[in-house]
Amino acid sequence: MLYPGLSPHYWSARPRPGVAVLSSRRVAAAAGAAGAGGYQELVLRLAGDIPELVFDLAVPGQAPVMTRSLTFA
Repeated sequence: MLYPGLSPHYWSARPRPGVAVLSSRRVAAAAGAAGAGGYQELVLRLAGDIPELVFDLAVPGQAPVMTRSLTFA
């Protein structure tokens, strides 16, 4: 998930049954790349029927500044 220059912010998956976060890591943008940024990888384990995943972008301990959802048809 991309986060354009929001260095203190982290993506997190909202807790729900059947979803476990196995790992999370942030990767900085390459030196000399246009603009600030990088990306964060979230590795999730899904078990059972998961109709939707919801992700929040926030500074730890604060309210989310952005929310994104992924719906499975």
